[in-house]
Amino acid sequence: MEIVTRRGVVWCRYISAVALCSPALESINVRDIHSMDPHLALSNLSSMSLVRGQTDINPPTGPASPHTGSRKALLIGVKAVGIKELEDLNAPHNDIEVIRNFLKAHGWDETNIITLADMEEWPQDAMPTKRNVVKHLKELAANATASDQLFVFIAGHGDQVPDTDDDEADGYDEAFVTCDGQHIIDDELFNILVQPLPLGCTLTALFDMCHSGTGLDLPYNLPGAYTGLSTSAGNTLSKHAMKLVLEPHPERRKQSDGKVVLWAACSDEEFCQEATIKGREVGILTHTFTSLFDSKEFKTDPSYHNLLTLIRNKLQMHGVEQQVLISSSFDLDLKSTFNL
Repeated sequence: MEIVTRRGVVWCRYISAVALCSPALESINVRDIHSMDPHLALSNLSSMSLVRGQTDINPPTGPASPHTGSRKALLIGVKAVGIKELEDLNAPHNDIEVIRNFLKAHGWDETNIITLADMEEWPQDAMPTKRNVVKHLKELAANATASDQLFVFIAGHGDQVPDTDDDEADGYDEAFVTCDGQHIIDDELFNILVQPLPLGCTLTALFDMCHSGTGLDLPYNLPGAYTGLSTSAGNTLSKHAMKLVLEPHPERRKQSDGKVVLWAACSDEEFCQEATIKGREVGILTHTFTSLFDSKEFKTDPSYHNLLTLIRNKLQMHGVEQQVLISSSFDLDLKSTFNL
């Protein structure tokens, strides 16, 4: 088995087989490399089963959503970005299939789930180019109403680029790389998706990519996120860490009327990983998030803190060096119930 970086530089290391949840884990790869089965087609997602098989889908066990408005989702999966240093990935197309089925199992209407993926047989307007991604993000935010619940999922290459407006403590903006090799930095994502949201609208974002910790530039983060010390307390979340910390520099605090929560696969300085389960690559955050959300352990305490703790404990148990993080646009109480 091997671990390889998701930025294109190969780190080959051999590790023992482990299991992340019930399916057998055949290998772990750091999320930035590999090619995918070219025969896998997602053009008819509604007729396809989950990567793990329909028998692995548990009935929804999370708390019922309190929202009365529409529920709309945008799922983005990018396998190849056309940049020599960023080699093709395996998992993103499988990840969007997992998330799509996960949302449907929790009552989301398939007609309100838009998918962008760099599949050869898909039309150009469904490709995750920068133009298409920005267009759909803008439409999602512009059409949102006070009672809507939104979900945005991105799986692909994450990157860091030099910060040009001095709003990053480490001097780098976090970015998502689209299939045409363009960067959408965290400042853009905030301005396009987060800032326009109306009061009462909620957005859950799930970023399964490298360098994603502060990928939406949200003002509230876990302790240490601003100083590069997000891993200083270890992988296990302290039971006392019930509140997120406000951005310490007032000039960097960005505001939105919407309530936004980002689940990020890793800290800004880290790479994230993929796992091979039943012969298919999936992002480790995608797999653990969906599996544990539907677990008995989460049902007993359906809070942000408990789900984050379950995910971190699972990764630590199997030696996965990846710090899953939460950030928000508001003063989020991690003891509060997490609904989808």
